[in-house]
Formats: sequence, C-alpha cells, structure tokens
Amino acid sequence: MGRVRERFNKWVRRAAEPPVPQNPLLFTDHEEIQDIARQMARTKVEIDRSILTLRSWARDLSRRVAEMAVAQTATGITEAFHYLRQAPIVTWSLIYIALTYTLVAVAGALAPGFVREVLRVGERNVVIIVAPAGVGVIAGLGLLNAIGRRWPRPNAIGTGLIVAGSALLFLAAARPLTDLFSRVGSPGLGAAFPAFVALIAGTAFVFGVSYALITVPSMTLLQEELPDQIRGRVFGFLNMLVSIFSLIPLVVVGPIADLWGVAPVFVLAALVVFSVWFGGRAVRLKSSLQ
Repeated sequence: MGRVRERFNKWVRRAAEPPVPQNPLLFTDHEEIQDIARQMARTKVEIDRSILTLRSWARDLSRRVAEMAVAQTATGITEAFHYLRQAPIVTWSLIYIALTYTLVAVAGALAPGFVREVLRVGERNVVIIVAPAGVGVIAGLGLLNAIGRRWPRPNAIGTGLIVAGSALLFLAAARPLTDLFSRVGSPGLGAAFPAFVALIAGTAFVFGVSYALITVPSMTLLQEELPDQIRGRVFGFLNMLVSIFSLIPLVVVGPIADLWGVAPVFVLAALVVFSVWFGGRAVRLKSSLQ
C-alpha cells in the first residue's frame, strides 16, 4: 500500500503541473492509475471477506451464548427442583406467594366488571374496591409489625388463607345480594347502595389484610430457610411461577367472567385458596412446632 500511495501522490503532483505536449509519461501515468485501481479492488475484496468472517463469528458467538444461557437456566431449575423436594416449607411458601400474585391479578381483571354488574355503577368507580384493598395491605403490614414476633409465621399464613377465601366467597355472594337489595323499577341499588358499597369496601379491605398476612411471612420464610448457594435459583424459579400464573386472568378468567359473570370466578378462586390451605396445613403445623 505504501508503494501505491507513493505512485498516487506522484501522479497527483504531475496532474497539477501545466500540460506538456506529447508527454512520454502519459502512458506511464495511465498504467499507474490502473495499478492503483487493481490494488483498491483487491483491498475491497479483502475487506468484504473480513466483514463476512466477522458476521459469521458474531452469529456463532450469539448462538453459543444463547446455548450457554439455556443450559445454565435448565441446570438452575433442576437444582431448585431437587432442593424444593427436600424442603416442603420452602415449596409451600413459593406456592403461597404465587397464589397471592394470581389472586391480585384476578381481582384486577374482574374489578371493572364487578362494579358494573354488582354495584350498578360505571367502571371508573373501581376505586371503591381498589382503594380499600390498598389500605388493607398497609394495615396488614402494620399488624404484622406489631404482633409478628409473637405470631408464628405459618399460623399467620394459614389465617391469611382463611380470610382471603372467606372474602372471595362474600364477593361471589354479592351478585345475588344485589338482586335481593335492588328495588323493582329503581335505578341501581336504590337506598341500599350506601350500605352495600360499605360492605364491598370492607370486604376489599379484609382481602388486602389477608394478602399481607400471606405474602410477607412467606417471603420471610424463604429468606430464612434458603441457603445462600441456592437462593438465587429458587427466586428465579419463583419469578417464573409468578410470570406463568399472571397469565391466568388473561387466558382463563376473562372468558369465564364473560360467559357466567364474576361470581363463579370468585367461587373458583375461593376453592383454590381453601385447597391450598388444606394442602399445606400439615407442613405449617410441623414448622410452627419447631
């Protein structure tokens, strides 16, 4: 390349000089230009080959990184499964947390339809349910902070499950109660509207308290029981569970509510909560006695 650059500079200097008739170097300059063009063409070919090589190397590197990530994820999930089989209290804590996240997702999906069907008001008034539930979560945290040390965590989780299931059953019964309180020919719930809204808001508040009673002790049990070397894998498995169960409101709950209303969905959710309470009862009792 140095020789080519030198010839090119020489040709530029000569081109800048006044033309001389019948210059014998014209043919030489033409040959030098052709030589430069050939060198540039060869350089372009080499650059193109280098680019193709780099692209192939990048694709191969991306594929290897993806394979390594998949292999590490599969290994982490396998190790988490092996550990969870040997630690029932941790397994049930994961189930409790995934359940509460799912219940919140279900409640969020059904809240607009609930206020429309049950309270006979617009969907914008969903704050009637959401605000008391949020206050209930804060109240539950305060309750745990006040008496949590004297209240075994497994017992708090069991109480929270019973309270959550009962609140869901009451919300399911609210639809028939609406028809009972409604007066023929009057819009909405008539004179029963304030009392009924108070009942629904109180139930939402209790549901928020139960959410705190289940989630906070379960998270604390995870932190206490998990060894440092497996904690990251188990929490990764928990995130996967939460992501999967968060899709339930979109795939299952919505169509069921559209076909049969919100009451059957709340009944089904309550049955799931009571089933989880019964399924983990023996493990909670054993853990509370230790």
